[in-house]
Amino acid sequence: TLRSSFLRRGALAVLLVATFALAGCSKDKELAYKEQSIYEIYSQAVLYLDQGRYKEAAQYFDESLRLVEWCDVYGYSHVRIVEHYFHHWGGYSPNPIVFLTAASQRTKRARMVTGAVLPAFNNPLKLAGEIGMVDAISGGRLDVGFARAFLPHEFRRFGVSPDESVARFREGIEQIELLLTKENVTHDGKFHKIIETTSLPRPVQQPRPKFYIAAIGTPESFEFAGRGGHAVMAIPMGGG
Repeated sequence: TLRSSFLRRGALAVLLVATFALAGCSKDKELAYKEQSIYEIYSQAVLYLDQGRYKEAAQYFDESLRLVEWCDVYGYSHVRIVEHYFHHWGGYSPNPIVFLTAASQRTKRARMVTGAVLPAFNNPLKLAGEIGMVDAISGGRLDVGFARAFLPHEFRRFGVSPDESVARFREGIEQIELLLTKENVTHDGKFHKIIETTSLPRPVQQPRPKFYIAAIGTPESFEFAGRGGHAVMAIPMGGG
């Protein structure tokens, strides 16, 4: 049964680095609920145990990519992966784009979702080009989630002040949207300046892939998403 398959693959059920989520979208809604519920139970139970410290990277990603192949079998709707650095908690995924490029070749229907990229640590010129590239490779199946960085050790190692988190986040999204939707872009930002630049490759989805804004407990994050016409990537958390 599906349940026993998940049970037998307990070590795999985490589905990837930190928060690789496959959200169920089966034709049979009851089955989809059961599938997703089993995943959520195991992701919480194994999340902090089944990290890079216990597996070599080659094995880790081989198992994760083989799990992606189940998307088309059971009707899962998307593959989502985080961006984090320098720690076993999420640190095997410093670039979600790289994994999603590989994952897009293991499923023909599931959408690829960055959950999420961190503008604070990325040059928008580079990230816009990478977004266009994986959107093309996946055949227009990319959704782009953005998040504010929040781990102190990441700010420290990148030499970025946490006080600049919000400003970098918002400027980065603005510049990436400009680069994906317009040509010959010029933008005089506080952190990055763009001069007469056309980002390549151009995205398959027009005017651009869908944007999600990660939001948990800060009202301003939800308001920012709404003002920009973006979707919300929210994770309910107890005690918030």
